[in-house]
Amino acid sequence: MSLTKLFSFFWGGGLQPGVYEYPEVSTTDIYYDSQTNCGTFGLDSTYYNHFTITRVDFDEHILSGTFELRVIKNDCDTLTITEGRFDVAGN
Repeated sequence: MSLTKLFSFFWGGGLQPGVYEYPEVSTTDIYYDSQTNCGTFGLDSTYYNHFTITRVDFDEHILSGTFELRVIKNDCDTLTITEGRFDVAGN
């Protein structure tokens, strides 16, 4: 499988370290498999989809954490990400 992935989330909560489930955020999950044309997958609502904010540094404008999620689509493979990580630097 050759996946091209774009994943983002929009979250209106306070920026504090902690664990947050995806129903608390608005997500956009787009996975395109060029070999099967599976297109857009959605979050598996039966899975514990969550992210953890591990670092918030307002002085250095850094947000870091980890995430775990599963995306599904009928007639396509299920994709589970168990050790996702993000490090975002702003200005």
